Amino acid sequence: MLIIGESINASIKSVAEAISKRDDKFIADLAKKQAEAGADMLDINAGSGMRDEAHDLGWLVDTVQSAVEIPLVLDSSNPDVLVAVYPECKQRPMLSSLTLEPHSMEVLLPFIKEHDCSVLGMCLGGGRMPRTAPEVFEMAKILIEKTGAVGLKPEDLYIDVAVMAIAANTGAAIKVLDSIRLIKAHQPKVNTVCAVSNVSFGLPRRKLLNRTFIPMLAGAGADAFIIDVRDKDTMAAVIATKALLGTDDFCMNYMRAYRQEII
Repeated sequence: MLIIGESINASIKSVAEAISKRDDKFIADLAKKQAEAGADMLDINAGSGMRDEAHDLGWLVDTVQSAVEIPLVLDSSNPDVLVAVYPECKQRPMLSSLTLEPHSMEVLLPFIKEHDCSVLGMCLGGGRMPRTAPEVFEMAKILIEKTGAVGLKPEDLYIDVAVMAIAANTGAAIKVLDSIRLIKAHQPKVNTVCAVSNVSFGLPRRKLLNRTFIPMLAGAGADAFIIDVRDKDTMAAVIATKALLGTDDFCMNYMRAYRQEII
């Protein structure tokens, strides 16, 4: 299970303010807290407002890398920004996101061919999100084919299976689980990644829904989780899930977390 910390994102008001003010202490502290909480990678998103996104994202990358030594997920809907900021990364990054939109394909596929990175591919094309698991799978197959054609290894591709809010669509979580099963059944080496907190948007006690969803996703075969690693109960769910899935040898990490009062 790859755990990606979600909290350095300009959609969060305090983070947006820190970027605007160039508050490096705030961002560095946020990076350290996520690293200490157990994140394997940190998602870095500077937003796409009126400011220079590439400049802002580059500043975030430099600030975070001065504070922690874990790899980054460069997160932007603008492929030109990803290409511009990639050289700032000291460790091998994940590029987020490649979509089926023509400009994304035109910019990122040649770049992926020439550079060492992993890639998050979003099942998004024609300005629409897939509504059913078969639609997710059809879009995933195109992403797999296109990235494979430029030499990306299957294990370096992470398919975002489009987690949506159950408040708007009661079957949204089931669609995600079915999508993961379809992808893993046909392309077992390709990874699936879930932005877990999307599922609870618009509902009370969101963290309860999020941490309940994690073992369901893992049981379906999900490989990577974008979550708030600072939430103790969420990380406890991750630790327990690893133990139950048999990926924690002799439950050593579970016992260590217990002794350290993490769980």
